[in-house]
Amino acid sequence: LATLGAIDAQLRRDLIELRPELMLAEGEDAYRIAAADVLVVGPGLTDARQRLHLTAVDAEDERAMVWDAGALDEYAPQRSAGPRILTPHPGEAARMLARFDPSRGDEPWTSARVQADRRRAAERLADLTGQIIVLKGEASIVARRGQLAICTSGGPALATAGSGDVLAGAIAALIARGLDPWAAACVGVHIHGLAGDRSAANGSLAMDIADALPHALRCGLEVAGHGLPGRWPACVFG
Repeated sequence: LATLGAIDAQLRRDLIELRPELMLAEGEDAYRIAAADVLVVGPGLTDARQRLHLTAVDAEDERAMVWDAGALDEYAPQRSAGPRILTPHPGEAARMLARFDPSRGDEPWTSARVQADRRRAAERLADLTGQIIVLKGEASIVARRGQLAICTSGGPALATAGSGDVLAGAIAALIARGLDPWAAACVGVHIHGLAGDRSAANGSLAMDIADALPHALRCGLEVAGHGLPGRWPACVFG
């Protein structure tokens, strides 16, 4: 059951026309969605005034959350009341590292520096935040303190607007189905990549990837059920 907590009334109307299966949370505190088991925080949250609530939600709410998109610029390390999965792309990761890990003689954190040493960037963010990091991009990295996994699925189809929002939703759905946050992050990244592999490299939309998720999940379960090794993850450290 997916519930949309957008404050903007026009956005709620537009989305419910496109996805009538969505539930709608009403009111100024709609973003809290009290009945939810897990929250996805950030996609579509472009208004800086609305993002002012996020620090309090993070510090007070013990439910598992996936933080993505605009919410990442509001995240404060070591203050979370519960488990968080942070899903930055390289640019967002660079901004977070620049805030959390200011340069002391080293070159400043930039997207180029993150891309040049993706493993170090992911591990550093995991260490600074104490949370699970999904550093998106080619060979997406899932990291937490003392453990790291590298994805082998996915391709050009995932480089489309909204693809990261689909990933955040997939990870949250897996937590809601009972996986612990680390397993949900790893499985979500892999299944999202498999869905991308089934989508056209040129011309895919984010909803194409979302629609391919059920088949990708079935494929993953079939591989596991037959004891086949599959390809995920390429390697795990820790």
